[in-house]
Order: sequence, then structure tokens, then C-alpha cells
Amino acid sequence: FSSVQGAEAINMQTLSCALLNGGAWFIYTFLIDVFEAVPVNGFNTVVTLGLLAVVFSSVQGGEKRQAALHATVPVAVLVALAAYGYVGGKHSAEAHNIGMLTSTIGLLLYAAPLSEVPTMLGTRSAGTLSLFGVSASLVCSMSWLLVGILSKSAPIATPNLIGVVLSLLQLSIVVVLPSAAAVKAAKKA
Repeated sequence: FSSVQGAEAINMQTLSCALLNGGAWFIYTFLIDVFEAVPVNGFNTVVTLGLLAVVFSSVQGGEKRQAALHATVPVAVLVALAAYGYVGGKHSAEAHNIGMLTSTIGLLLYAAPLSEVPTMLGTRSAGTLSLFGVSASLVCSMSWLLVGILSKSAPIATPNLIGVVLSLLQLSIVVVLPSAAAVKAAKKA
């Protein structure tokens, strides 16, 4: 994480959405007894919290407040979802509602990096998008799309189909525009 140079080096919306996505899927898969998915989503949540902690510890002033907000809001939403799911119990209407919300949160995760497109076009740089991150997102959404198709589950397939499209759009941006580091190096030269 030595390359993290403050909140501007990482798309905070993506981290917030990743935290919400992993945590919400953790809660949902627990409520519907899909225990195979619980550890993966729990691990995702813990890793994302760790990344937010690294960003929080590396920033100052207003950036620290922004990083704290990007961690606090998703955690508050997850606590509310867990309480709502607890009240309803396993396989309840509340669990179904959490599943639908979780699918929507998954879309936010895939779309969050695109929040920087106007800045990317203005600076002619791919900003915080990385080939590795976008490729990982594409592989993840394609994998879950396949799971959704094979299990005939629209709540899994639909957001991941959109995720594939959004990941391909992000991939095209990374391929066409240089990275932020390359632009910065060119300006120094």
C-alpha cells in the first residue's frame, strides 16, 4: 500500500460500494442459508474495511473527513440491514428485500468508477482505474453472471450482466487513456 498517496489515489466511491456489496451479500447469503458464499463475502468485507483503514490513516484534514464518511455510511447501512434481517429471520420477506437491495448495490459497485469519467476525459487520463482492477471486476462479473445463468437466478444474473457491460466500458477507458501516473510523469518531463 506504499503507493497510496491519499484519498485521491483511490476511488472512494468504489471502496464504499465494495464494502456495501460484500457486507450486504454476507448478510443475504447467511439469511438464505447459502453458507458457501458467506466466507467469501465476509473476507471481501474485511479486506475492504482494511483498505479503508489504510486510506484513512494516510490522509490529512478534509480528506480524512471524506475517508471517514466513506467508511461510516456503508457500515451504518450494513448494521441497519443486519438488524432488519434479524427481525425478519431466515428465508423471510425481509431476507428477500435484502437480496433485491443487494443486487442493486452490486450495480453501484460496477458503476462507481465511472463517476470519474468527466474528470478522466478532462485530464485525458484513466485516473484511478487500473488494468488489474478493471480486469478483476470483469472476471468477477462474468463469473457471477455464469452462476446466475446456471442457477436460473435473475437477481444474480441481471446485475452481473450489467456489470460485464460496465466493466467492458471501463476496460475501454483504461486501454485508450493513459494512467494518471503516466500523465503525471509526462508533465514532469
